[in-house]
Amino acid sequence: MPRQITAAEIRAILGHVDDVLLVEITRTGATAADVLEAFTRLEGDEALGKTARGGASDTVRAVMALLLAAELPGAERE
Repeated sequence: MPRQITAAEIRAILGHVDDVLLVEITRTGATAADVLEAFTRLEGDEALGKTARGGASDTVRAVMALLLAAELPGAERE
């Protein structure tokens, strides 16, 4: 079973994020692969819009929603 992501791994993927976002991401049960996938999907081609969520797991979609709410660079709103 994949190991849940650590705060250090979250910061390695996303850069500086506040402690609240760290806790919220950790609470999703996401792995490093989930957070990387969420970030990569949001960072991708802006033309994808909502289709960036297509095929993503529930955990990846939850992380994507948190990143959008936090308005991180690379997490563009549709």
